[in-house]
Amino acid sequence: MKGVSKRVIEINATENEYFDRAVLYLRTGENTQEGKLMEEASSYLRGLESAPAVTAVKTRIRTQWMLSLAKLLSAAATGAALAVFFLKF
Repeated sequence: MKGVSKRVIEINATENEYFDRAVLYLRTGENTQEGKLMEEASSYLRGLESAPAVTAVKTRIRTQWMLSLAKLLSAAATGAALAVFFLKF
């Protein structure tokens, strides 16, 4: 944006396993102390981690992983059963 100045907070230590940093743009006219802004930014990011969208993604990943594991175990059991069947005859 040419000719527009924005105040930005960049968080480099998000303490999140997926994101290295976050960039937050301050609203125009906010004249809060820097320490208070950093505290609010950290609080906001912690709140995002427990948001329903993040929880849904974690649940979907866990579900997909469990389904893959069930398929693998099922295939292994089927293979073992067939091996026993053919070795008997």
